[in-house]
Amino acid sequence: MQTPSIPTRDDTVAALIEKSKRARTPLRSAFVQKRRAAGVDATGGPLSTFVRNGDETGLDLYLAIAAIISSPEAGGYTTTKPSAVWGRALGLPDTRHRGAQVSKVLRRLRDRNLITTGRSGRLTTITLLNEAGTGTDYARPGANGNRDPYLQLPEAYWTGPDHWYRTLSLVEKAVLLIALSLRPRFELPIDWGAKWYGVSADSLGAGLSGLRGRGLLHVDTTFKEAPLTAPGYTEVRHYRLLEPFDRRKRETASGAAAAAVQRDDRIVHQ
Repeated sequence: MQTPSIPTRDDTVAALIEKSKRARTPLRSAFVQKRRAAGVDATGGPLSTFVRNGDETGLDLYLAIAAIISSPEAGGYTTTKPSAVWGRALGLPDTRHRGAQVSKVLRRLRDRNLITTGRSGRLTTITLLNEAGTGTDYARPGANGNRDPYLQLPEAYWTGPDHWYRTLSLVEKAVLLIALSLRPRFELPIDWGAKWYGVSADSLGAGLSGLRGRGLLHVDTTFKEAPLTAPGYTEVRHYRLLEPFDRRKRETASGAAAAAVQRDDRIVHQ
């Protein structure tokens, strides 16, 4: 009898994304940056914890969970899957320890107040919580009158020919999410990374450099007069994402609806 083939990591991820039946995953901008309140500067959201802890596996699993649960199953933001499915999606070796490894990653997401978990027989049930890590219930941004600012992670991140979900480094993934939360043409001074996003200047610089090297980020450099500096000017860099993450083309194609999203997901750096 022929032995059945086991789905690859890419097969599993593609099946999960196909199940979501949407071209983009919405994520509240609060996941990358806690917006400032009166008298309080903006600072890093839950994303910064993944970067500081080097938790790429945790970020991968969280984004996969958000991709499929942000389209509710049976009316709720919950999904029930065998741990082997999540293990394959993470690229974990098929050993007797894989289930325990998945449980550890889920525990980290639970400790960060991004999900809750339960049991349905021998399967794990995962419920999505608010992306800000507040532990409050999830409600999809942009739907049913919810006006929380949000970014959108395109399906191409998962299913494109370059398989960005597994080829980008952790800092490149983090900077990609930050860039998606900003206007199509944006500034991102690396010296302010720690203050605005809770990510070190080194990590932010490495992420920007990595995305540029992969052909995903374009930079325009201009100079601004600065009489009180030694050279008399400062360098200003404006960035924009390129395909498949170029927001300008997507907003043009989507018309007024996408323009409304752009207004909603402004990030204030002051």
